[in-house]
Amino acid sequence: MTNLMANELKENLSVMTIAAGTDRNVVTGSNVYFTGKKIVLYSGDVYIDKPMETDFEGGVDAALLEDVADKYGNNEIEIYRVENEIILKRKRSVSKLVVNDNATFPEIKFSEDIEWRKIPVDFAALIEQACALTSNNFNEPAKTCIHINGRKMEASDGFHFGIFRMKGNIQDDLFIRKDFVKILSKFEPSEYRLSDSWICFRNGKEYFLAVRK
Repeated sequence: MTNLMANELKENLSVMTIAAGTDRNVVTGSNVYFTGKKIVLYSGDVYIDKPMETDFEGGVDAALLEDVADKYGNNEIEIYRVENEIILKRKRSVSKLVVNDNATFPEIKFSEDIEWRKIPVDFAALIEQACALTSNNFNEPAKTCIHINGRKMEASDGFHFGIFRMKGNIQDDLFIRKDFVKILSKFEPSEYRLSDSWICFRNGKEYFLAVRK
């Protein structure tokens, strides 16, 4: 049995499900998985984790868990697993979520020998502005991506073109799909590194995020 603050669990899940208001368009229907050491969300194109100690393992629907945690407000709750259910409890109030035995995530190997590189402080704000200049037609991938290199961030939908100048340098050529932008603006990354087919980010709140190149 693990004791934790419901509002802290809700905050972690809000970042992980990009739950700004009702916007969960990237990870709708995704599962969050407790490993005993951390909490993980993996949707195929997005991987995010944060340290969280629990004495059980198992995956449940991320949006449902967030809604249940929200119900308990700023109170301390108990969270534990009994058979195929993860239970959240405070005094006489008990909520049960069915464990999805298929809610597993692959053992993704992120390269550890590549150095972390700093991200300009205005990166998150500018990438959200650049997103407005990209296309919604994912049949033309180049027009749905934002290109970042040096101090420049470039975006175009074929009709409009914009260049944004950051307050620092990105040392690699990065192409980031527009459907990842809401994640990055919410996540506010401070460092990045490249790992095989992933662009990895981290911030000062212990979150680790990776999105497909």
